[in-house]
Amino acid sequence: MPYYAELDENSACKAVTQTHGEVKAASMIELKSLDISLLGQTYADGVWTLAAAVKPEPDPVQEGMLTIMGALADMYERMIGGV
Repeated sequence: MPYYAELDENSACKAVTQTHGEVKAASMIELKSLDISLLGQTYADGVWTLAAAVKPEPDPVQEGMLTIMGALADMYERMIGGV
């Protein structure tokens, strides 16, 4: 039973699967094994390439919570005489 990588509209691997038979589709690339390390990689001209890492935008709510928690920890330390 053959293995395939399914590509998205940007030629990035979004899934790997095993099928019961041959699949003829431009978005399906036949593989030798069920290689999940291909997930997220891009495929062009027979070559798999790691996509550039995307750094997520900081969450302002989470940043605010961390600031508040830091301030509370500082206040606690002062209250118990640690600082």
